Amino acid sequence: MKWPRPAPKSRRSAAAALTTLTCALLGSRRGAPDPALLRAALLGWAFNPAARRGEPPPAAAKALA
Repeated sequence: MKWPRPAPKSRRSAAAALTTLTCALLGSRRGAPDPALLRAALLGWAFNPAARRGEPPPAAAKALA
């Protein structure tokens, strides 16, 4: 709901913070994806509304699952 209103830099900062928190919460749990792959999937697809218009790339879908 609030995502379109803030400036692009604010949205980018929020996405980066959410990515950092998500990776920290997952930690090194068994079955967790590679941290670099997870960060790329979160920043590049999950927290990027423009990229989410289509299907996620296979690597991103696997990391997010």
